[in-house]
Amino acid sequence: MATLILTPWQAAARAGLAWAIPNASADINTADTVLACRNDNEIRPFYIHSVMAGSDAVGELVVHRITAAYTSAGTAITPINLSDVDAVTSELTCHGDETGNTQGDIVGKIGVPVSGMREIVYNGGLILQPGHAIGVDIVGEPTLNWCVVLGYFEIEDAA
Repeated sequence: MATLILTPWQAAARAGLAWAIPNASADINTADTVLACRNDNEIRPFYIHSVMAGSDAVGELVVHRITAAYTSAGTAITPINLSDVDAVTSELTCHGDETGNTQGDIVGKIGVPVSGMREIVYNGGLILQPGHAIGVDIVGEPTLNWCVVLGYFEIEDAA
């Protein structure tokens, strides 16, 4: 009998621990963050699978760590569970058009074409420890931009 081998991303999705965090913003201020996401789980790290973004103008997708404690501000974003498991809550605090953070280390940067999209794939290699956060910026002058962060919480049997 064949054994199905799952990646940690697939195992987390099956267990209801994988999330999509989408945001679309119209004409945000230059200094604002398109999407900020903080791991509020007290024990488990949150693994970023990938970040996708696009805009209506040439720009640059910048993924950065957020430094120090901050009060997340902006439009609340509800993460979407990628499974049909009903009882699981995300334990992520996410805001669009976010204004309360300070940019830390840049962990990804790529050009975004007009009316196109780009994806930075981390395959779980970008890790948000409990209390840590990332921000997604689109540098340029778009009047419309969007992004999606895909990530998951670790489960013990994800092998």
